[in-house]
Amino acid sequence: MRKEFNTTGPCHQSEHYMLDPFRNIGKELMDLIDRKNYFVSDCGGVLK
Repeated sequence: MRKEFNTTGPCHQSEHYMLDPFRNIGKELMDLIDRKNYFVSDCGGVLK
């Protein structure tokens, strides 16, 4: 099966292109996450 980009629902690695969500996170940011010193910014629905 040929892989596709999925923008509408759950991704399946065998069917969709996948990116590692931690690919650009540096050591300093990972240290903050490990210490639970972070906040989440959710901008769902902003892109139209």
